[in-house]
Amino acid sequence: MKDTQRRSLIPFLESHVPNLERLSIPKVHKLDNEADVRRLEETIESGCPQLQHLSSNWENEEMDDEETDKGWNAFITVLRGCIKAGLRTYQSRFFADNLYSQGSIIEKLLQYHGETLEEIECLDCYGPSSESIHSILSTCRSLKKLRMALCGEGSCDLCFEDVLTEWVCLDITVINLSLWRLEFSVPGRTKDEVMADAAQRIYSQIGRLVKLEDLTLTCYENYNHWDDLEESCAYDLTLERGWLGELAGLKRLRRFRMNHNYWGRMGQAEVEFIDTNWLELQSITFYGYTFRYGYQLQMDQWNWLKERRPYIELEAR
Repeated sequence: MKDTQRRSLIPFLESHVPNLERLSIPKVHKLDNEADVRRLEETIESGCPQLQHLSSNWENEEMDDEETDKGWNAFITVLRGCIKAGLRTYQSRFFADNLYSQGSIIEKLLQYHGETLEEIECLDCYGPSSESIHSILSTCRSLKKLRMALCGEGSCDLCFEDVLTEWVCLDITVINLSLWRLEFSVPGRTKDEVMADAAQRIYSQIGRLVKLEDLTLTCYENYNHWDDLEESCAYDLTLERGWLGELAGLKRLRRFRMNHNYWGRMGQAEVEFIDTNWLELQSITFYGYTFRYGYQLQMDQWNWLKERRPYIELEAR
């Protein structure tokens, strides 16, 4: 967006769009002075009282640190300006939640709109932190969709140790979570006890989201302890040594995606559990390098499921 276009945004909002409900910011640019900040905030508050859907693109390789902070200031100004209307959806690309000396985008988003947000979708991002993801889940009571994907592949990490309070987003229907088993200690408890308690806590939280229709789960061990993978998160979605039973309440689940850390240890008992409890399930997508050979799709338990439900799609990626 050229300078002349940036300068024309405020008068445009002042005079042409009193019924504006959606605003897309092609690139987040800086505001150079406090007068511009105040005018933009007042313009949006008074001139766009119905603004409820916001999207932004943070891709701007030319901005230095000072300009980046000014860009943050401009965006937070927009968030404050539409506080009376209350945002229902926020979408973004290429934002990094840890680049701004003035604070976290997610923190401000929740501060101003946590009670009204229904959808948050951040694609090709460089964050946010695990604490920010947990804050979304434990703040946004109206949330129906949460999708956060890193640049490239995968979703943003939610560390086991950060899930300390209950999630309140009980109406959510779409979520993707990447669970990360970073080691942490609790006085008087062994490592195994601490991780077992944390795992039970997080999978039970997922199991409370009974309106889920679309669930993506990936799980990773601490890179420093990759050799222990087979003894930890690989068993998380089993019945005997894991917490698959916590997900029995997901009766509306239609689409399930999981990485090899999970399905590598799921056997007949787990597949029968899926068949018994997830009655509306329509597809399972398996992620992981070993699926490139395709033989896992021919394993007895998945063939059994296909015979029970010929309409289910089993897809390997």
